[in-house]
Parts: sequence; C-alpha cells; structure tokens
Amino acid sequence: MNWYIKQIFAQSEGLQKYLENLGVSSNIIQYINSLDKKTGQILVNEVRKNPSLTLEQLQSFQTPQQINPYSNYEINTAKNYPEPMKTWILVNLRKLRVQKELSTENKRAEIHNTYMYLIDNLPQILDWVQLSQPPIDISSYTPERAINASDEWHRTMSAQGEGEVYEKTNPELIVYGPDWKNPQWKSWTIQKVIGKNDLEVEGNRMDHCVGGFCKGVERGDSVIYSLRDPYNEPHVTIEIEGDNSYDPGTIKQIQGKSNSEPKDEYKAMIKEWISNSGEESKIIKEINTFEELENENYYQNDGVEQLTDAIEKILQGESNEYGLKYVFDSDIESIIIKLVEAGEAENNNRDSNYYGNVTDSPPYITNLALMQDLKLSHWPRHAGEWEILKKMPKQSEWGNIQEIEKWAFKTIDEIQEDFIMYDTGLEYPQEEEYEDPTEYEEAMEQYSENEAEAYEEWTKQSVKGGFALDLLNELKSFRESGLIPSPTELYEMQKKREKEIKNQLEVVSSKKNWYKKAQQQFQVGDIVELIGYKTESPGTIFKDNENGTFGVNTQTNRPINSISSNQLKLITPSRQNIIPQKPIQNIFFQLGQKVNLHSFPLQSPGTVIKDNGDGTYMINDKFGKSLGKIPGNQLQKI
Repeated sequence: MNWYIKQIFAQSEGLQKYLENLGVSSNIIQYINSLDKKTGQILVNEVRKNPSLTLEQLQSFQTPQQINPYSNYEINTAKNYPEPMKTWILVNLRKLRVQKELSTENKRAEIHNTYMYLIDNLPQILDWVQLSQPPIDISSYTPERAINASDEWHRTMSAQGEGEVYEKTNPELIVYGPDWKNPQWKSWTIQKVIGKNDLEVEGNRMDHCVGGFCKGVERGDSVIYSLRDPYNEPHVTIEIEGDNSYDPGTIKQIQGKSNSEPKDEYKAMIKEWISNSGEESKIIKEINTFEELENENYYQNDGVEQLTDAIEKILQGESNEYGLKYVFDSDIESIIIKLVEAGEAENNNRDSNYYGNVTDSPPYITNLALMQDLKLSHWPRHAGEWEILKKMPKQSEWGNIQEIEKWAFKTIDEIQEDFIMYDTGLEYPQEEEYEDPTEYEEAMEQYSENEAEAYEEWTKQSVKGGFALDLLNELKSFRESGLIPSPTELYEMQKKREKEIKNQLEVVSSKKNWYKKAQQQFQVGDIVELIGYKTESPGTIFKDNENGTFGVNTQTNRPINSISSNQLKLITPSRQNIIPQKPIQNIFFQLGQKVNLHSFPLQSPGTVIKDNGDGTYMINDKFGKSLGKIPGNQLQKI
C-alpha cells in the first residue's frame, strides 16, 4: 500500500487512521507525527512492512550508507592484479585523482598524465614485483619510485646473463614452418624456446624481460614461442600458460620488440600457426571479448558503444587478429552493470522519449543470454536460421535468462521503493465522497491504473530503471515468439534442478567420500613433505588424481598437478578427519567473506569471490590466487 502513503501523510487525520488500522501504538503514532515530513514518510513505510516494530527500534532506525572511495575505473583497472599490488594500485590512483581535483588548472594536466602513465606501466611493474628475487613488497613504493625501479629491472633483465647466441636449432622445437600457405613466408619458423641461454638471448634481442622467465618455464608455469626469420632472428615472442598454471593453454601475451605491438604481417603468420595447431599444442583458441576493455576507461569514453561492440563480436561469431574466437567468459549480471554504469556516465537521466545508445543496448544483452543458454555458435544471421532456431528443441537450464529477470525485477523494486517520495499529482479517492459503492470501486480501479503508469514513468526517469524495463520487454518478445519458457515454467525447472543437485550431493557425501577416502594413504588437505622438492616443501594436497598421484600446492604457492605418492611423506593429517562433514547445501557464505580453508591450511584464510549455486564456492587464497571450486563444508566462517 506504499503507493498512497505520500497522499495520506499530507492529511494528519488520514495518517492517524492508516496507522491505527495497522495496529500501531499511540506512542509510535505520536513519535512519527513529531518528525519532519521526509523522515516520517520513511518510517511509515518501515511500519507498513513490519507493524510489530517497537518505538525503540524506530528511534534507532537509520539508513546505512556505504561510500566507496574508489572510482569504477580504478576498481576495474586493479581487479585482476594480485594482492598487495591490487590495493597499492587503488590507493595510488585515488591519491592522484584527488590531487588532480584539488589542483589548479595548469597542474591538472600534469597529474592526469602521471595517472595514465602509471596505468600503462602496471603490467611491467607486475613483472618486476613477481619475478624479482625475493619478490618485491610494493606497499611502501610511490608510483614514481615503482616505475623507475621497474624500468631499471627490465633494462637489467634484457641485457643480463649468458645469452649472446642461440643454441643450435633443434628441429624438434620447430612447431610451425618452414613451409607456409603464403609462399613469401617460406623458411620462417615458430620455435619453442627452452633453456636459460636461449631465453636470455630472446630477451636480449627482443629487448624485453622474457630472459627472467627461466624458472617459470622450468616449472611449467609458462611456455615461450618465438617467430623467427630465415636467419633465425626473433621478431615476436609468444607466452602461453603452461600445464602447471591456473589457465593452461591460454595465450597470455604476444609482444614485438621492446614490448611493442607486432606488425600486421607477423600477426597473420601467428594466426596461421594457431589455426593449424592441433590438440597436442594445448592452445586455447578463444579469448574473452571483454578482456580488451579491462584497462579501458569505458565509463567516460563511449562506454556503451564499446561494450555493445564487444557483445556484437560474440553474436557474430567473430575472431580477433590472431584467429582467437571471441567468447563470453563472465556472468551476464556483471555486463549489465557495466552497461548501466557506462550509460549513466553518458546520460544521468532520461525521459520516455530518450532513444540513445543505452536504450538500444538491451537487445544485445538478451540476445547474448539466449545464445549462451542455447549454446549457439552465433546469433541467427538470416530468416532460415531464425526458423531453425524457433523449431529446435530448447534443452537448456536458462541460467542467463533467469539472471536477467532477477536483476531487472530487483532493480525495479529498489527504484520503486523511493516512489513514496515522488509527487504523482494523483488524488486518492475518498470513500465518503461516493454514495454508490460501485462508483468508489471504479474510482479506485482507475486510480490504480494511473498509479501504475506513474510507477513506470518514475522508473523510466533513470538509466538503470529504463534499462531494466527494456530488458523485460525484450524477454516478453522472446516468449511471444516461443523462444524461451514462461516464468512459471522456469520456476518449475529451477526447483527440479535444485532437487536433483541436492540428491546428487547427498549420494556423494554419504556413500562415496568417506568410504573411498578411508582407504587412501593420503587425503585432500593433508600437509606433506615433498621428497625432491626441498625449497618448496611442505605442501598441501588439493587433488586426488585416483591413479596413485596427487595434486599439491607448495609453500611457494605453486601448484604441482601430479606427484607420485612415493614422493610424499605425511606431516599433518587433514582436518577433514576430525571435523564432521555438514550437508553442502545447508552452508551459505557471502561474497567477499573471509573463510578458513580446511583442505588448504597453508593457503588459509581465503576470500569467497563467487557462489556457484550448487553448494560450492569460488575461493581466492591469502595470496590472491584462485583455488577453484571448494565445497561449502570445507569452509569455515571467520
């Protein structure tokens, strides 16, 4: 009934009667009448939602406010960096931004250049911090000092060591060439680079820091390739995540000389190699389309257009200049939020006649969601593909479609909570003014219709609210075309899926886990000595490969995916042996919550970064590294 609180609040007798009908005590009514109008309206709304509130509770009521000191651009820039560098980036970018805001006009340009120069140098600073021995504690560094130290380290790394001349070319290390589809490239090769000497030569001749990657290559963290001309001179260096990294097969970086962008001809050569590489190369031929925007200030510079262009690449099934197909590797809500933030930066308010980029973008979101849910390779390009799509069986869990509806309804509810503060100009029908009850009912019905229209107009006035309404209208058109199930059908599907997951988890927990692990020499979570890995011992078992080998996280936070049991010696048994198992589905953790990790004591405590919705959570350890999916019963709230 909050749609007419504003109206009755203007009439003391109407307010008194309304509160008495709710069963509110006289001392609360007196307290609300003593307050200013705005505060009183807010408290009336709280009483409406919970008439049992006491006077003491109302007097202590206050609206919580959280102010984030960092801008969206700063958060987006820092989010993919590990701690403590992530915090260092946020703090120093904010300091520079505040200095700029408080400075004179002549000084602002200089500070802005320093701000952007720091952002441009972050990847090089990260190399310096992580690859230095011992690793650098950047917390006490100013931006200027960090940039200078990083530059000096890179200069040293590009010139140091034995590396003057490559070892004699090993034919087994040539992964592509000397024959190419383009005859002009004949005798060029792409070679795998191994060994300290060749890595240092690569770094010296290319004037970058790959010479410092020796240990990472030895451990299997990285695989390095080099594009060489017929005279064995390098022109491009490619780094791919190794088997012992968190994203094996992912292309991490492709750099020309002095970390420059490779020439178009070199890009074409690398594209031919990637497109013709087989499974043995383990190269992942995909790229998250939004990675290219991670360091772009799309909140200020044509952000909506940039984001929709990124989505369009997925819808069209496009690939980048290296032949890597653009894919969607994120959650749909995060992209919605980015679009809204970008839209608000471009246009803070809109009316019902506003048809700018923000209004055009909801179809991109709904099309992307439907494409992902149905696992389509691209969005239908012509009438024939549309007919096939309409007739094909819709085997999907509709997770992205449901995520859109959940966000849209939640957003509209939040916006309309403020509706009591909005003067609609509507006159609320008073029953005593109507002699015929039928006329009063008709007046109330008309008022409700007018009030609903006012609700919608109020919601449309913000970019966020209008965006939510547009999304729901797009989904409505999908349903009218028979492309997606009705809300009732989606609800039933979700309940069925939750029941299936619950049954599966109960079976795994009650029948498999305890029986199987009781017969193993080692268990996940055991702290063990690593025989033959003196500098990296002890470690924690994080995986049973069920073939006599185990995955172990070392004390240096390096994962070894496969190590034989005869190379392990038990130090401390897993805490799983003494901590009772709890049903996974009954444990809940909030995003950002700090938790103890029963199976990873050396990496504890960790932080919850995602609820997978199946009783498991994505966790970052205390070093900022992802541990992947962890069952809820392996976590303990701090």
